[in-house]
Amino acid sequence: MSETRSSETVVFLGPTLAAERASAALEGAELRPPARAGDVLRALRDGARRIAIIDGYFDRVPSVWHKEILFALERGALVYGASSMGALRAAELHSFGMIGVGRIFEMYRDGELCDDDEVTIIHGPADSGYRALSEAMVNVRHRLAEAVAASVLAASAAAQIIGAVKALPYRARSYGRLLALAADSPQLEGDTLERLRAFVETPHDSLKTLDALALLERMAAGEDDAPRSERPRVERTVFLERLRLEVAREARPQASASSSDGDDDDDAPPADERALLELLARQHADLLALRPDEHALEQAAHELGLPPEHPRVRERSFVLHLRRLYGPEIDQRVRRTKTSTSSKLPSAK
Repeated sequence: MSETRSSETVVFLGPTLAAERASAALEGAELRPPARAGDVLRALRDGARRIAIIDGYFDRVPSVWHKEILFALERGALVYGASSMGALRAAELHSFGMIGVGRIFEMYRDGELCDDDEVTIIHGPADSGYRALSEAMVNVRHRLAEAVAASVLAASAAAQIIGAVKALPYRARSYGRLLALAADSPQLEGDTLERLRAFVETPHDSLKTLDALALLERMAAGEDDAPRSERPRVERTVFLERLRLEVAREARPQASASSSDGDDDDDAPPADERALLELLARQHADLLALRPDEHALEQAAHELGLPPEHPRVRERSFVLHLRRLYGPEIDQRVRRTKTSTSSKLPSAK
């Protein structure tokens, strides 16, 4: 899966659907590994306008945040969810504009499912294609419902097996364990167990896979691409701003000379405006509990030609620190301002 090329459409995908099938269903999309905290902000930073979450990390890796999804929606991006982590987040955020797709999303949205472990599995690393090492409970339910519909076993037997599989830790759930538990059921008589074995071991698309394909097909159709009139307003909490700063630092390890507003800049604001800017920057940094890093202090000292311990250096470092945090938004505003100014100039033939 690519993590380098930029695309307006980003899909976070892992064990639910093979990358080859995903690329065929949604041509031109950039496939990234399962989403973790900060990944939606990274996609937004990289220019994505459509973001789909199918798989996502949890437990040992911080999960994708609700706030970063809301922030993307506020910025006008379309955010979709289905199948796994995407279905969970979409069920929680659909009222704010996140687009949920598929039966699993609907079950979480409508309260038919409540437990996160219904979609949780363990899987191998990226170089294994994120090979699933356990089975999702929601897939077990769906497959046994299909077995009942095909008259492979009775509904009461299916319910008993589902209860036994649900009682297992999510890491231990598999069709092998399911069949072992079914073998102990007094309701499975005659050749029912063998027919069930043949049914569950027949190659098939799981419910999670079907929902993922439905999501990608909907995105390919472009039916949601019209601009939205209403967007959520996201509170800028300390935690969200810190995460945004971390993501911004990854892309902007050093502030460029062209983005600096040092003393030798012809467009530098008057001294009183600079003083006001530094005062507001310090207050905003205090509000977010941020402190300038060593790089910001060094750059400020270089710009001002003062020793690092000078008070003016610290004041200036707050501006540079926040310039990195809000860099993409500032650049966007500057581009809009320049475009607006140039459009007012007389044209020449």
